[in-house]
Amino acid sequence: MPGIKVISFDLTGTLLKPSPSIGDMCAEAMRELGVAEIPSPGIFNSRRGAAQRIAQTNGFSPISEKHSREYWRSMLWEIFAGACSNEIFPKAVELVYKRLAEPSGWEIMPNVVPALSAIRFLGVKTVVLSNGDSRWKKALADKKLLPFFDEIFISSETGIAKPAPAAFENICLKMKIRRGELLHIGDSLAEDIVPALAFGAEAIWVTQRPNGVPPDDSVAIKDSLDEVPAIIREKLIEPLKKKLFSRGARNLMANLRGLPEEREAQIFPSAIRKRQAADDAGYASIAGFVRPNILEGVLKKHGIFSGSAQSTILENWEKLVARKDLRERSTPRELRDAMTTLIVSCQDATVRQELTFETGKLLRKIRALPHCGKVKKITFSVE
Repeated sequence: MPGIKVISFDLTGTLLKPSPSIGDMCAEAMRELGVAEIPSPGIFNSRRGAAQRIAQTNGFSPISEKHSREYWRSMLWEIFAGACSNEIFPKAVELVYKRLAEPSGWEIMPNVVPALSAIRFLGVKTVVLSNGDSRWKKALADKKLLPFFDEIFISSETGIAKPAPAAFENICLKMKIRRGELLHIGDSLAEDIVPALAFGAEAIWVTQRPNGVPPDDSVAIKDSLDEVPAIIREKLIEPLKKKLFSRGARNLMANLRGLPEEREAQIFPSAIRKRQAADDAGYASIAGFVRPNILEGVLKKHGIFSGSAQSTILENWEKLVARKDLRERSTPRELRDAMTTLIVSCQDATVRQELTFETGKLLRKIRALPHCGKVKKITFSVE
């Protein structure tokens, strides 16, 4: 089974959300246009999901800048639903549309930056896959999230919108991976999780209000991105375990950890018994037994498990960098050269210069941490 090489993130509802809500924007637009009786923002918000489905059913999709305007006009027609006159409606649409192009029109979802930092530190590539237009890309830049991603796939630029399988296939082609090497993270069951699974990718559903059941029991359902890095770390570890250990060895380690054993289909019992015997014989030769920490030793060597140098540095970054303004504008990215060189990304040249002055002190603190004694050099880069 292929390992995960690229992780794609939905944008709206997963990384960013409109601020204030679309309902508030609609109410503000009507107020600005002098409408006397204005429904509550909650009423407008309650219509959004149905409005989106109706727009898609009617053939509207944000596959270009022009189509995006038509898509939003169709959605807002359903959201306003007679709350404003035909004369006012075009002006209200334009106000809401422009509001989403302003930096204040978006807000970063909880735990996004720490989660993205942790995921990038694991060495996996990350991309954005979103049904949107240039306003979405501008929002990522305004919120300083672009450095966390290798590629941005926005439907108005690619001409492909979710839930079309081609949206996921386009990522695989551009990133040069197989479909089983892609993991998609999103908040919509219909537009993110179901189509990703149907395409052959893996998926993680991040939502506080599950409105259905994924078609695959393997899909993790989390209410926040802060739980996602641990899941990804385990997915990265799994192929490593299968590569380095026989099934008998993996089952023994599972027993030591209180986890269920792997099971094989009973198709050729004699062949299975022979392979199991060979596994057991080979495993028994390792000093007659296996200590619980043998897996930890292998994972430590590859540096992708909790307690490794990478995770230790990441978890202690707040203590390592005393100045809040510097640590919030810098991120430890990876360890290179046999775990001896730490790469730190900085938001600008000023942060890089300030941290460079502290290199000696910072290096001493890092080397004093558990598992970090091999670090000999720090390289600061500007994203």
